Amino acid sequence: MNREKYDSRDDLWRKFHHQEEDPFDGKGKFYTLRQFLNFTFIVLSVIGLIVWFSYSQQIAIFILIGAIGFKFIELTFRILKI
Repeated sequence: MNREKYDSRDDLWRKFHHQEEDPFDGKGKFYTLRQFLNFTFIVLSVIGLIVWFSYSQQIAIFILIGAIGFKFIELTFRILKI
């Protein structure tokens, strides 16, 4: 369903979903924070893999656990639609 066709039914959508957000926005309040957390997750994951294969697996495990922590925080924001 495209945006133009949906505009005529915005009031109906708001009535059933009880919120004032644009259904096509999808970004939420913390969009830039979520993007930063995703970027941090990706960078830490790549660093963790490099350390895993070239240096020490034990240190890499701690780096990857930290990366998963950043992803978990981002996922929490996304699920709660904050």
